[in-house]
Amino acid sequence: MMLVSEGPCVGLGARFAGLRGPDPGDHFASGPPDATVRCGHRELPLWHVDAPGRAVFAGEVMGAWLWLVLWPDTAGVMLVEPLPVRDLRDRGQDLNVPFGAPSPQLPR
Repeated sequence: MMLVSEGPCVGLGARFAGLRGPDPGDHFASGPPDATVRCGHRELPLWHVDAPGRAVFAGEVMGAWLWLVLWPDTAGVMLVEPLPVRDLRDRGQDLNVPFGAPSPQLPR
């Protein structure tokens, strides 16, 4: 799973989602949300985005796009329950961010 938070018209999340443009497309958010993330005590809505070979969800959170890109396309079931996330811009957090080998899903 890759999580991307970006400003409007940047297009990084759309690129990892395999989309041509910088946003989710014309029919985005036309119905009820398909998934949610929990940040603090708030649940934030995400909508499914049609993308080739992966499960993609996107939504607007506090003025920024939030993209969740999951491989393979069946991995969207991970979002049946709200996914807890943290805003790393908040001060006073004890961070131990793991890292490892680059994902083969990332374009080079």
